[in-house]
Amino acid sequence: MVDGVSYGLVELHVRQLKFRRNIAASVHIKMLDDLLAYMKTGEQIVEVLSLLPKYREGLNLVATGLLSSNPDIVKRTIDILEKIKTVRPGKEIFSNLNPLIQQVYCKRLAALNPDLKAPTY
Repeated sequence: MVDGVSYGLVELHVRQLKFRRNIAASVHIKMLDDLLAYMKTGEQIVEVLSLLPKYREGLNLVATGLLSSNPDIVKRTIDILEKIKTVRPGKEIFSNLNPLIQQVYCKRLAALNPDLKAPTY
């Protein structure tokens, strides 16, 4: 358990992201907050990555939060993707994301951090 977030809860959230549609913003934010709280170490980040489906670009389950109109969801999604990119498997998975999603990520990241140089992926 990390910061009150268990691996079982993380598994539940990933399942919910896989199968639920039209998740309420408050629920989506809570799910993302729990993922962020759990992903403290490289090992925990890899554990979360292992829960994502191997087919259809599993990282899209998280990355679609970039398309949200809710700025809190977008910010948390960027924070998660930034954490994922800190581990080698995460960098590889991120680089295989749909190019459109990568482009949205770059634009959203630049909007949040105007002084930041263009991100690489």
